[in-house]
Amino acid sequence: MKTLLLALAALAPITAPAQTEEALRCRGLADDRERLACFDRWAAGLAAPAAKPVAAPATPAAAAPAPADFGLPSKPAAPSADRVESHIDGLFEGWKKGQVIRLANGQSWRVHEDSSAYLNLQSPRVTVRRNVFGGYLMEFEGSNKVVRVRRVE
Repeated sequence: MKTLLLALAALAPITAPAQTEEALRCRGLADDRERLACFDRWAAGLAAPAAKPVAAPATPAAAAPAPADFGLPSKPAAPSADRVESHIDGLFEGWKKGQVIRLANGQSWRVHEDSSAYLNLQSPRVTVRRNVFGGYLMEFEGSNKVVRVRRVE
């Protein structure tokens, strides 16, 4: 009995005022059976509280409307150039690892592999192409040599 009273007394401060008054009334009863029955009724009211309406989360008034294409597959970006064509001014004698190759259009490309090649080309036309892995390959007109490069400037 004392355990029940202690448990109910512990719950009393966190319950509504009406429930606390009911617990105090039950506690004041002299007859053990009446007091127990009163606490049972009181506890049953605690166990099955009236359903409280749950407020729906408020939607912000300034929420931006969803774009018309929301959820559709994204469109590919406008195709950028897949190659650049230019030439190298003067004699081109080849490349080595880390060498910077300057093109006539002002671009500079650094050799990005461990290879080297010796060529003897006078003002060769050059094509820089995007490869399938996202890198770039430089090709030289008049040669079957190709080198991986990265843009410097």
